[in-house]
Amino acid sequence: MIVASEGGVVHTSCDSETGAGKRIRDCIRFGMAQASREAGPRNRPALYVFSRFGEGHFAEWTPEQCPYYPCHFKGQSCDYCYCPFYPCGDEELGQFVTGSNGREVWNCSRCRLLHEPGTASYLRRNPGASVKELKKVKKTK
Repeated sequence: MIVASEGGVVHTSCDSETGAGKRIRDCIRFGMAQASREAGPRNRPALYVFSRFGEGHFAEWTPEQCPYYPCHFKGQSCDYCYCPFYPCGDEELGQFVTGSNGREVWNCSRCRLLHEPGTASYLRRNPGASVKELKKVKKTK
């Protein structure tokens, strides 16, 4: 299970009394409940996204329902639509740009690293792999 968040806020503490801690706890509870309801094995990881729009809700993301598929190329892997390395800071994969709010944000819209099926498969088998390691894997494929 991975709980991720975007934005520049750095939390020094995420215990259950902080806002961030409560959100993380809620995500973990939701994910565990979903996993316990599964009837059988999946052929890919489940990805649930919590949206704060409206009253706040979880939605399961799948490539079949994605209005942007394929966002990079036909046959891409979508297992890591939300990159676990964001923002990686690797200038071969992206760059900082000025966002609409005037702040610097990491833009990796041209990055295909985790959309390459071989690289995505390697990361599933080796979840502790680094960006540097994945770039080497991509070069050998």
